Amino acid sequence: MDVYFDPAGLVDVIHELQAQMNDNQDQLKLLTPGGGAYMNEGTFDNPDWKRDYYGTNYGKLLDIKKKYDPSFILHGLASVGSDHWVATSDGRLCKVSKKL
Repeated sequence: MDVYFDPAGLVDVIHELQAQMNDNQDQLKLLTPGGGAYMNEGTFDNPDWKRDYYGTNYGKLLDIKKKYDPSFILHGLASVGSDHWVATSDGRLCKVSKKL
């Protein structure tokens, strides 16, 4: 599935398209239980991103991340270790204070 949006468009339209993609993703999950997803075509706000995009490999990938990027400087939405950061309302990233 692909959705085109105008980056200069209204924020409400972009949010509506994101909601539509999330709904489509949920429908596909029902058809393929436990099937995972191709991360590059996933949504950034998928609540099941660890399982869907990395499956049972997440723990090992997180260990590798801790070894080579112990400060979790390299960040991407729904990437390994991204839950060590939280975005504030103005878009800044702040480290999560609790141990994950």
